[in-house]
Amino acid sequence: MRNFSDTLGQVFRAIAANKLRSFLTMFGIAWGVGSLLVLVGLGEGFRSGQHKQLATLGNDVIFMSNATIPALANQHTGMRPYKLTLGDAAALSHLPELRTVTVELARSDLYEVSQWANTSGHVTGVEPNYTVVRFVPVGTGRFIDSADVAERRRVAVLGSKPRPCCSMAAPCSARASPSMGLHSRW
Repeated sequence: MRNFSDTLGQVFRAIAANKLRSFLTMFGIAWGVGSLLVLVGLGEGFRSGQHKQLATLGNDVIFMSNATIPALANQHTGMRPYKLTLGDAAALSHLPELRTVTVELARSDLYEVSQWANTSGHVTGVEPNYTVVRFVPVGTGRFIDSADVAERRRVAVLGSKPRPCCSMAAPCSARASPSMGLHSRW
């Protein structure tokens, strides 16, 4: 029967006899362990980064959007589109489990034609209680509030590059300036 020192001596003689194979084996083991540590570190970094990014959306926030639903249970070949409506938002707002509900409206089918040119556009809007649900920092200006809606105020929405605002309600001399802010009256 062999003792431990005989086994250990045999291991060191085998390593000494096959130096290159022993080095490559140890290098492969070290490379595998290092690769595993790098991949775990990348995965954890990605997870924590996504967690921080999602935390900027707010706490206890649920997003719902249009989708397609099966016409019958467990049927995926005959999917039919379902569009959320303002009635759906009103029904959700009556649920006791929800603190508040806000709607984000968007249209991209706007098309204007004149005798000189034509254009299409995209419009996005939110309800006045949007700032209660989601905090969005505003550099200058203010959000449209419920008083603007109730009093039916005319509001100009300017981007980062102010453009002249001309309409029948305001003469072309009343142009938007950077001092007017993000949302201001005409």
